[in-house]
Amino acid sequence: MIARWRRVYPVRTRTSPAEAAVDDASDAASKVSPERIAIWRERLSSLSWFMRALVEPIARRANGEDDCTGHFWVAH
Repeated sequence: MIARWRRVYPVRTRTSPAEAAVDDASDAASKVSPERIAIWRERLSSLSWFMRALVEPIARRANGEDDCTGHFWVAH
């Protein structure tokens, strides 16, 4: 479960994906509290969290191309 979360939401403080993979494989379970794992498990099964993860990079790229900021999709 931790590995799946890290694939979807990688740790951004590492210098390379290879370093993150080594760290995650070696001691990820020892650094993560059971409460955090429960939150991750709930979010991984949530459609709204999936849509958020899907839409965010698309919106960032589109806003970068248009040189603007703010919401890309707005619910009416």
